[in-house]
Amino acid sequence: MRRFFLAFSGLLFLMLSSCDKSKIFDTNYEFPYEKWNVSNTPEFNFDIKNPEEKYNLSINVRNGIDYPYQNLYVNYQLQDSEGKVLKDTLENILLFDSKTGKPEGLGYGDVYDLEKPILNEYKFNNAGSFKVVLKQMMRVDDLEGITSVGLKVTQSGIEK
Repeated sequence: MRRFFLAFSGLLFLMLSSCDKSKIFDTNYEFPYEKWNVSNTPEFNFDIKNPEEKYNLSINVRNGIDYPYQNLYVNYQLQDSEGKVLKDTLENILLFDSKTGKPEGLGYGDVYDLEKPILNEYKFNNAGSFKVVLKQMMRVDDLEGITSVGLKVTQSGIEK
């Protein structure tokens, strides 16, 4: 039993300490009471140090199995450090298969995580600070069943 515990601990340590060299930013915003209020617009600030490289941006969504819709409409704005809007786009994120009703994300129990690419191989014009602002656009004030949303920024072409 002790050997199993040591082996498991070592494996867990290796998994947690392994580094994703392509990851620039990966943060989630947790919603109180698992409800995304229309006035709650999470903001994610990140820095780009090398504008010569290309980057991938994704929205992370964590939802419960009891989420009442099959999709999630999210507006995202990408802004530079001076507040200039570089991108302003409405995304339709499919959370459940329209025919089978099965969750699209990876899950455990009744919670599922989905990573939705929004910009692939995007080239920033300059180094500096940038911000992504997310807003739910589902025509309800309190969107129940959404636990968190987030932003992931990775550098293109670098292996994990």
